[in-house]
Amino acid sequence: VQGRSSFAFSDVRRMIAEAALDKDFQTLLPKAEQQPLNSFIHTLLRMMA
Repeated sequence: VQGRSSFAFSDVRRMIAEAALDKDFQTLLPKAEQQPLNSFIHTLLRMMA
């Protein structure tokens, strides 16, 4: 950001949103394949929530 020496959270959020709208975004960060869910861990996390 020109004229400022630091970034605000909104600046970072805007930059991420602009990058996500870029047509090459999927090339840089391909969509992760969903990992199989470990039922024990899933149950344990639900109990803790």
